[in-house]
Amino acid sequence: NKTDFCMAFPSATSSVIPQSHEDSAGCPVRPAWGLAHTPSSFNIRLADINTIVIGHGLLAEQLVRERISFGGRVQWLIAAQGPSGVALESREDATTESEQVVFDLSRFEWKPPNVQHVQRSLLNEEVAKQRVRLSASRLSWRTAGPEIISLQESERYFILTDSNGRIDGIRVENLDGSLSWTVSGAVLFAGDDLKELPDSCTEVTSVAGVADIDLEVKDHEAKPWATVDPRHVMLWSILFFLSVSSLLCLDGNIRSRLLE
Repeated sequence: NKTDFCMAFPSATSSVIPQSHEDSAGCPVRPAWGLAHTPSSFNIRLADINTIVIGHGLLAEQLVRERISFGGRVQWLIAAQGPSGVALESREDATTESEQVVFDLSRFEWKPPNVQHVQRSLLNEEVAKQRVRLSASRLSWRTAGPEIISLQESERYFILTDSNGRIDGIRVENLDGSLSWTVSGAVLFAGDDLKELPDSCTEVTSVAGVADIDLEVKDHEAKPWATVDPRHVMLWSILFFLSVSSLLCLDGNIRSRLLE
């Protein structure tokens, strides 16, 4: 949801709000706040906001690990086949530099896999193994680590392209054509066994090729927010309660002695 995305990146939103201007009388006027008055594009690379890795095996894992090392958001779709098609027909001058695509709010899609999708993916042995190795977890209100999910037998995926034919996301549909989930981001294909990839795809076919991919987050405001761990909250709540209780008990003893 586009509104939720703007709320998740308040500093990025505020950095592009136009500055104060003067009205016809020469008095300064502050621009109104809100999504309707926000420019459709931020000066942030789409790859900074999200990177989608499609494939399986060592190459895909290395791409995901490299992205995590830079603190960037990454989603790993474990699939053994290429996309079923493209949402928009790619132009002949399409570029393979998907990491240079600039974030465009008017085109941004953000409906990631829900908890039920993740639970179904855990039946896939590679998904279960990689989620443990990469410390990935998913609750209804937070995601820790990379988002790792497998393509179900009842699903197919399509790549999304902008008007210039540059890939800027993926769309996963059920066989009946209904939407399963969709996200925007720079898309990387890992492995040479993915068939029938469009020419505009960025494909990594060797371990050495991982170093050639720019996975760094240039704009740190595009990094995902860190959330508190419920276990840490519980621990510190208990410690705080014990410390305050001890202080009150000690205070009571001191007061009673002073009044004797």
